[in-house]
Amino acid sequence: MARIYVSSTFKDLKECRDQVIHLLRRMRHEVVAMEDYTAEEQWPADKCLADVAACDLYVGIFAWRYGFIPTENNPHNLSITEMEYCKAEETGKHRLIFLLDENASWPRPMMDRNPNRIEDLRNRLGNKHVCSFFTSSQDITDLAGPAVHNWAKEHGYVKPGVLIPAFDLDSYFVALSKRYQRLELEGLTQPHREEYLQLRLSNIFVEQSVREDRPPVELTKEACDRLRVERIVHDEDMPAREFGLTLDDLRRTREVYFEKPSRPVLDVITDPRYRQAVILGDPGSGKSTLARYALLSLIGPPHVIEADEKLRNAFPDHLPLLVELRSFAGLRADGKCDTFLEFLEYLGKTEGWGLNKDALHEHLKNDGRAVVVFDGLDEIFNPKDRETVARQIIGFGLNYPKARLLITSRIVGFPQKILEDGGFTVFTLQDLDQRQVEQFVEQWYSLALADHPDDARARRERILHSFSESPSIRQLAGNPMLLTIMAIIGKHQELPRERWKLYDHAASVLIEHWDVNRHLRDHHLLASGADFIGEDEKKELLRRLAYKMQSGDGGLAGNFIHKTELEAEFESYLKDRFGKSPADATKIAREMIRQFRERNFILCFRGANSYGFVHRAFLEFF
Repeated sequence: MARIYVSSTFKDLKECRDQVIHLLRRMRHEVVAMEDYTAEEQWPADKCLADVAACDLYVGIFAWRYGFIPTENNPHNLSITEMEYCKAEETGKHRLIFLLDENASWPRPMMDRNPNRIEDLRNRLGNKHVCSFFTSSQDITDLAGPAVHNWAKEHGYVKPGVLIPAFDLDSYFVALSKRYQRLELEGLTQPHREEYLQLRLSNIFVEQSVREDRPPVELTKEACDRLRVERIVHDEDMPAREFGLTLDDLRRTREVYFEKPSRPVLDVITDPRYRQAVILGDPGSGKSTLARYALLSLIGPPHVIEADEKLRNAFPDHLPLLVELRSFAGLRADGKCDTFLEFLEYLGKTEGWGLNKDALHEHLKNDGRAVVVFDGLDEIFNPKDRETVARQIIGFGLNYPKARLLITSRIVGFPQKILEDGGFTVFTLQDLDQRQVEQFVEQWYSLALADHPDDARARRERILHSFSESPSIRQLAGNPMLLTIMAIIGKHQELPRERWKLYDHAASVLIEHWDVNRHLRDHHLLASGADFIGEDEKKELLRRLAYKMQSGDGGLAGNFIHKTELEAEFESYLKDRFGKSPADATKIAREMIRQFRERNFILCFRGANSYGFVHRAFLEFF
């Protein structure tokens, strides 16, 4: 590793220093800075200058303070900060200079009242060096990471890492970071709110928990919470006996699933016992975010500043590969690729990834150090195609037994038996708990309102108060996508006062924008002739359904409807509203029920013959 000295004035640049020092240590360099000094016989200036002389690289950070000027042994009346720079120059050290941009917002108390000396020093540095200009603590890490990496690579301090001579890893990593490092928020908020589209995924990521296996029966979130926390079954969780869900079903769910320990998901991914794993989750539960976070962490600095140490330590010098299965299936159907390596080569040619299948095959077969993520198995709509791709993944694992494989999928429609028989262990993402929700909210507002810390604190307190005041809102907050929607809305208003807007926005995302904005086409729905049904029609169907359920014997407490009643309600709407024939109405109604359950996370199947709203909050809203 390289020995790097970080120099700056202290109080005004503490946050910038902390960020740079933390970054350089994550990049596995030895960092020397005044924070590490303890009381010793040497006076501070002598100690600082000796460490500068012993370092390999000098990193200087300058804002608008000249710094402390010692009185002893200082004939030129220089500050310690300038003395450190002069020592680096005298001893021939390479110097990387970072200057606060003149137009950057900076607190007046952090500037010298008489700026002549610091302005003179900044001018001399600018004339002598190619300086980098920063505006914030986050901005400086974007500059320092690549600069130090390039210097370290040039001077032999960077390990070769993964060697695949047939393509340029740097180009590949740059392409991946550009594509995935920003949090994907399209469809969750209006396009003109650009401030939300610039958040880095790695800065907002919250590690979730998983349980092994999948829930043996579908339940509402209320029933799941009671089984998990209270470990008892309530009468309202049970539909009428003729619906087919029995008390034994719920007991089995508790004993087989909820009694299993909950584990941090990154512990599972990095556990050597699970070379082939599946992560299941509801829509919006964070599956794709997890896949991309893992990918970015393995790319690491300088292309991605924030890298998860747990992942990097478990998979040192591993090649990260991400196969988005909906894209693969589309290219496969168009005859542009048949295998996953051909798919990655296609991206190499069309999107600048620089990959080619022969080099990938050689690396995977011989070296084998790779983490391959197959994201979104459920987004292959046709069940036969989904099973075919699942078997291709199994074959990929057999061909490349050294690689670590990870699949993500929604729970409904997941071909469990095929993949378990193929050696995959199945885990299911759990809803965010109170601590995880608070962590997300803290990180979100700290970034979204970085320039207004008082506003960030107020929004954070306001939204957490909303969760404590409203159990239904708190339950929705367990889903990362819905929590993100709440955080977006919570910037502009208090959630409880206009709660219907929260539910309306969330419902719109779930039933329409979620799949449309991700360019998913539900072929079953189109084949049934229901392509005329849009967001308004879907909401009307759900309004009629909620009213029907509320009008039953159980009222709002029931949240159950028999399959035949559900189909009849949808058929009636389609015949009355669109004049559909009985046969067409039946076909379209069944496809709409399937979509609300499998794609939109609105309805869940409650047993042999019954359905309910996944979240009771949506039943009440509609």
